[in-house]
Amino acid sequence: MSKRTATRSTRPRVTRAAWLAAFEQELVAACKRGLAELRKDKAGTACALAVYLDESAMSVSLSVDVVDARAQRLDANAEWADDMVFSPAEWAFEAALADAAFARLSRRLVRGKAIYGTSLRRWRTALLAACTRAVAKLRVGELVGRDCLLLVTVSDAAPDLDRDLRRFARLNRDRALVARYR
Repeated sequence: MSKRTATRSTRPRVTRAAWLAAFEQELVAACKRGLAELRKDKAGTACALAVYLDESAMSVSLSVDVVDARAQRLDANAEWADDMVFSPAEWAFEAALADAAFARLSRRLVRGKAIYGTSLRRWRTALLAACTRAVAKLRVGELVGRDCLLLVTVSDAAPDLDRDLRRFARLNRDRALVARYR
């Protein structure tokens, strides 16, 4: 038996559930790190936080918007208000906080995909559920304010409107905000 085969066979098998639980825990820690960077830099008060995946679910990013920057964008672009509020690409800190932590998480996705198998839809669905649970923990832990918009989404993919709305409603209890997102 070769050394490579021996190493591979002695490595403990990681279950899908265990991998997702570990990923979820690491994602919460990465989001906390991003929010801590925001506070440390005195960049403003977070009014929105989004975790988003790319279409292939092989990278994960954090975007945060802050009250003052949002107000300036809305004043300058009133006709695009919903885009300014609900699109993480328009936010003040788009993929700019806790870079090392999110790069590490994105590398972990390669291993997770191998554990999960070949179905992109099943993989992305499970990953979005784990991301949603992680982001919900930020609200429970009072790391973000009650009025902070929370979002978990997939960039550059055709939206699944029903699923997106259910996820949004789970993370945001403000019914007026949910209706506006609709």
